This record gives sequence, structure tokens and C-alpha cells, in this order.
Amino acid sequence: MKILIPDLTVSIVSMSTTTCETGKSFFIIFNVKNQGINKSGPFTNSVFLSKIEHKWGTDIPLSSFNMAPIEGNTDRQETLEIFVPSFVHQENYYVTVYTDSFQVIEESKEMNNIGSTWPQVFSIIIPKDTARPNVSVVSPLDKECWVIG
Repeated sequence: MKILIPDLTVSIVSMSTTTCETGKSFFIIFNVKNQGINKSGPFTNSVFLSKIEHKWGTDIPLSSFNMAPIEGNTDRQETLEIFVPSFVHQENYYVTVYTDSFQVIEESKEMNNIGSTWPQVFSIIIPKDTARPNVSVVSPLDKECWVIG
């Protein structure tokens, strides 16, 4: 059976590294394919960090970008530089790419739009020179002091 309307899928080809410090960037290469016969319209792709328990998740948004229409039965490879913000916690994640993330394209299948680095883990590291300091908090009501950090 031929799929007439667009059907966008994404597969991650590679990443420039498997570890990255917060405040730095890495490169990701991925393919977006239109498995349908008809050309898609323009759409948005989004890149996320996904916690290990959600290999196809969208837990921490990193970047979104527009993509021009894709002809039917063709694919397009993209290479993006992705910045890791300083608020991201040091732990292991998967990197996911969600094609047509705002769901503007009517597709024959809407549930196949996320690609993941699974089973390849991506580790975020907090640089030693930017370790988060302890913060003391004094309660104005009972004069107690807590140390957070």
C-alpha cells in the first residue's frame, strides 16, 4: 500500500561526542525522511535531552529549527550544533530529535516522529571550575539556617 500524504520520520546518524560539559556545544547529524508520496509543507524539528527512563522522551528542550518542505520518498540529512545550557544536571541522557514537533503537517502516521540515540548514552558533565556553590538560607520567621548544595 502506498502512503499518499506525507509521513515524516527521523533517524539519528551520529553525534560528535558522547560527553559534553554544560555551557558547551556538540554536533548531531540526523536524517528526516518523508515516507509518503506527496511533498510535505515546511515544519519545525526540535532537539531534546531525554532521561534514561524515557528513551524517546522530550524532557529537556535544547533547540528548535525550521525545515523546508521535503519531497515524497526522499530524505534530508541535517547537521546541527546544539548548546547545552548550564541548568542541565550532570547525568546520563539520550538525545532525541522530534520532527514536525509542532504537528503542523497532516501525516499518515503521527506516532513515528521521534528518533533517539538509544542505546548510545550521552553524558552531561558540569565543569569543575563552575561547580555550583552552597547557598545559605535564613528563615525570617524562625531564624533557622539551611545550607543548600
